[in-house]
Amino acid sequence: MIPSGVPISSSPDGITWISGSGIPSNEDIFDINSNSTILAAASSGVNNYFVYTSIGGQVWAGKSIPVGTNISYTNSVVWDGTNTWLITTATTTFQGGIFTSSDDFATLEDRGNTNTQSMFQLNKSVFDGTQWTVGGLQNVLTDGCILYSTMASDTSWTPTGWIWTFATGDVFDGFGGSCNDMAYSGSVYVAVGRSADGLYSISRSTNGRIWTRANNTVGVTGTNVTWATDRFVAIVQDFSVGGPVTPKWSYDGTTWYNSTGTQLPESLSRRYGLSRNQRIGT
Repeated sequence: MIPSGVPISSSPDGITWISGSGIPSNEDIFDINSNSTILAAASSGVNNYFVYTSIGGQVWAGKSIPVGTNISYTNSVVWDGTNTWLITTATTTFQGGIFTSSDDFATLEDRGNTNTQSMFQLNKSVFDGTQWTVGGLQNVLTDGCILYSTMASDTSWTPTGWIWTFATGDVFDGFGGSCNDMAYSGSVYVAVGRSADGLYSISRSTNGRIWTRANNTVGVTGTNVTWATDRFVAIVQDFSVGGPVTPKWSYDGTTWYNSTGTQLPESLSRRYGLSRNQRIGT
C-alpha cells in the first residue's frame, strides 16, 4: 500500500527514481501491476476513480468508476498475460466485487457471483493460465477466504458472471480470519493472512482448490507474499500489540524460515509490500 500524500515513484534501473504526478494527495494506492503497454494502480476510490493508469509511471490518469458499477475501492489489479485485466474490490454494500477489462479499463464486466458477493471484500488474485484464484475477508463465517474459477479459460461459456467456488482445507475461515495476499510459483500457490484460531498465517496449495497450512507460522498475521525466482518471500506480523514485522522465506511454501536482519516495527507494517524485479532482483 502507498498511503495518501506519498507519490508513486518509478525507476528504469532501481537506482534513480522519479516521482510521478496525477494522483491526488488524498488517494491511497493498494496495488500496482503492468502489461506490455501500461501500468495500473488500484485506488481507494475517494475521487471516484477505481484505477489510475500510466505509460512509463511518471504521469498518471484516473479511470472513473462506471455509472451503475458498485465499486467502493479497488484492492488489486492483475494482468492475465494475454488480453484481460482482473480487478478485485470492495463494494459500497460491503461485498466482494470482481471485474474484468479487455480494453485497458475503458469498460468493465462484472464477473462475480453469490459466493464472491458473500465476501466482505476481495483482496488479491493470481492466474495460472487456466484458473483465477482470489482471497479476501469473509462475511459468512461458515465459508473460507479463498475462491477459484476456471471460467476465464472456458470460451464456450459467455454469460457475464463466472462460477466461483470456495476452496477447502486451511483457508483462514472463521470469525476474524482473512486472506491478505497470494502468489503463484508456476506449480505452487501460497496465501498469507490470519486464521481465526491463530494457528497459522500461511497456507499452501498445488491447485488453488485444496489448501494445507504451512509449518512455523503460528501467532502471526501474513500481510504480503511474492515468488522471487526460486523461493517465496512473505511478510508476517506478530499478533501482539506493537509486535514486530518479520520477513520469512520458503522454497516449497510448506516450511518457512525467518529471514535475518532487522525486524520492522508494527507501526510501519501497512507501509510495506513485496516485489520482485526479474532484471535487478529487488
